[in-house]
Amino acid sequence: MTVTLARPFLLTALTALAALPLQAQQVREVLVEELIGAPVTAADDERLGNVDRVIRQDDDMYLVVASGGILGLGRSETAVPAEKAALAETEVKLPELDSKAVESLPDIDHGKEQRVAMDRILDLRTSD
Repeated sequence: MTVTLARPFLLTALTALAALPLQAQQVREVLVEELIGAPVTAADDERLGNVDRVIRQDDDMYLVVASGGILGLGRSETAVPAEKAALAETEVKLPELDSKAVESLPDIDHGKEQRVAMDRILDLRTSD
């Protein structure tokens, strides 16, 4: 019996392990209605607003974050890709996007916007 394959296999396994993030991301199922009204915070801890709705544009899901305004006047909206969002205990965090990066996100294409039903379940990662 030879052990010549053990080293290459071990090296491959260690290389694969090194490529994994230090902490595996947890995913949690959440109803869209549970996200509505949740505060949203950027990676630089700036409060961006609250989740107003969840939309689909083309094949992508977005959380629409609304801020400012009174009775809808003067309010701004930003569509944040759902895959960039992470659930914390009482808020939605954007661990990969600081406030400047959020400002540079493309505008919502209201012609392509499809509102996601409140009873739809989304898989979002959790935040530490």
